[in-house]
Amino acid sequence: MSLKNVSPLLISLTALALIACGGNNGDDNNASDNNSTTTPANNTTTTPPNNTTTTTPPNNTTSASNAPESYESDYQLIFTRMEFVNFESKSAATYKLLNRLIKANLDPALETPIIVLIDYKDIDAEAGTLKLRSGAGLKTSTEGEYEWDPETSKTYADSTLDAQSGETAGLLSDFVFVATLDNGEKVDIPINDLQFSGTLQQAEDAGEVMIKEGTIKGYITVEQARDAKIEVTKGNPPIQLSALLKEEDVNFDSDEDGTNDSWTLEAEFDAQPTIID
Repeated sequence: MSLKNVSPLLISLTALALIACGGNNGDDNNASDNNSTTTPANNTTTTPPNNTTTTTPPNNTTSASNAPESYESDYQLIFTRMEFVNFESKSAATYKLLNRLIKANLDPALETPIIVLIDYKDIDAEAGTLKLRSGAGLKTSTEGEYEWDPETSKTYADSTLDAQSGETAGLLSDFVFVATLDNGEKVDIPINDLQFSGTLQQAEDAGEVMIKEGTIKGYITVEQARDAKIEVTKGNPPIQLSALLKEEDVNFDSDEDGTNDSWTLEAEFDAQPTIID
């Protein structure tokens, strides 16, 4: 109710009631008592607890408590989930389709799955450094063991480690996904200048070390996407990735010539321990 609609008589009576009850510290729950005591209580008690105890500090301390108490010299992991995120609404249908395709083919039990491996080595927790290699892998004759695909760069990138939280970060100039078509043809899908971030977390029983909700972000050029073909539906001919991403939707100028020539790609991933030969 607006104050301009309240009669002067009612305002005067309310003011008198507030004066009469202002010194009452009892449990009177009438309207005037609520008006006089609730606001100060909210101002004095609600804000400080929110500032001191809500989201950010608990998230930081939880991450730290999940980090390994001590670090091994190396960790080898395999992607168990990957989903594109942060795409524009106009391209939502395209990326949802790609996410479904990835989910369907990221199963190591398949004959020709998509395999993405991570290798951390030379970990120095005190110095906060490590070496990082990541990219496409292949199944071996031994179940649960993998090897690097020949298309994956052999270079290890100098990367960082926050020992308290377990967060790692690195930049991979060449990162390759490899998919296999029904006819056995292998298709390379490169992502350039890939920013890699993943937090090493130890299971509550002090068991395996894994990554949950890591992120990768980079770009693929129109030319590269034209060379890459993927099967959207089985039984139908593969199509160029550039046609799926739509060349009119390029959003990044990779060579800085003033014309967009690439699509930026960002994805989340989970990874579990594995063995890389």
